[in-house]
This record gives sequence, structure tokens and C-alpha cells, in this order.
Amino acid sequence: MKLKLTFLTICALVLSTSLTAQKYLNSDDVAVTKEYMGATMSSEKTLLENLQNAPALSTTAIIYSDLENIFGDHEMVTVFAPLNSSFNTMSEEELKTFLTNKAFLKRMVNYHMVPGRLDLHGIKKAIGQGGGTAYFATLSGEKLGARLVGDNVVLFDTENNTATLKASDFYHKSGFLHLVDGLVSPSEQQ
Repeated sequence: MKLKLTFLTICALVLSTSLTAQKYLNSDDVAVTKEYMGATMSSEKTLLENLQNAPALSTTAIIYSDLENIFGDHEMVTVFAPLNSSFNTMSEEELKTFLTNKAFLKRMVNYHMVPGRLDLHGIKKAIGQGGGTAYFATLSGEKLGARLVGDNVVLFDTENNTATLKASDFYHKSGFLHLVDGLVSPSEQQ
């Protein structure tokens, strides 16, 4: 009996030591990087640093750089960032007016953000579980819709404006980044 107890004690000690060692062996963070049109997005960079590094997102980078504390109290945020082509339908005057309305821009930016980490697989899974449509709560407090059109994930708002995911699953320091072509807007009622 004493031999059995000694054996179990030694096994428990060895097991707990090896588990503790594993915890510390894997503590180094590994940066996750992904390319988009020559720009490298990295999990070690902030959202703004990744946006500023990508020429295809220069307009969105300007918008985000003017807004302080865009995440609020949320540690992890999924961002649907509009590509420059999303703004091509606006005239120069419309774009200037759009960019100078800070209150609306903040609501617009928050409408393109979902709390937590939501990758493409998670979006498609939610669409499937929702019978073809998923709704995500945004930082603006409104729902952002998503559905599949062919193989593409398409976001939509209450006015049926759409934004198609063109590239997905980029990391930033505080979550995920998906690139969209098109603008979806929060409702006018706020």
C-alpha cells in the first residue's frame, strides 16, 4: 500500500511539473501576418497601423485616425474596413462633407465594428444557423446583417446598402479585420 501511495505521489508531481513547464514553454507570442495588395497586416500592429500600411485602405485610415478611442471599453473588436473603392461613388463634394461630419463618422465607424473576434468561418456559421441571414450587434448599438450571395459574404444595413467581403481574417492587436467593398450605414434615427 505504501509503495502504491509513493508511486501515485511521484506520478502527480511529475505530471504537474510537466504541465507547468508547458505553460511557460509556449508563452512567446507568435505574430500572425497576412498580405493584401503588397501590404503586410500583422497581429502585432494596432488597427490604425495596419490601415495606414495599406494603400487600398488610405481613406479608411484617415477616418479612423481622426477618431479617438474608437473601441470604447471593448478589448477585442472585429472591424469591417471599407476599401478606397467603397468611396468612389461619392463626388468630391460629398466625400468632403462626409469626412467633416465627425459625429456621423463615429457612428459609421462603430457600425462597421462588432465586439469580439469574428473570423470568416464564424460569420458563415452564423449565417447558416440563421437560415441564410445573420445579424451582429455593432458598437453603434445597431444590428449589421450578413448573408451569402454565391460564395461571397455580403453585409447589409436597414436601407439595403451592401458591402461585400473582399478579403478576410486579418489580425490586428485587438481583434480581426475584414476588408469590404461598399458602405453600410447606421440608421438615421440616432
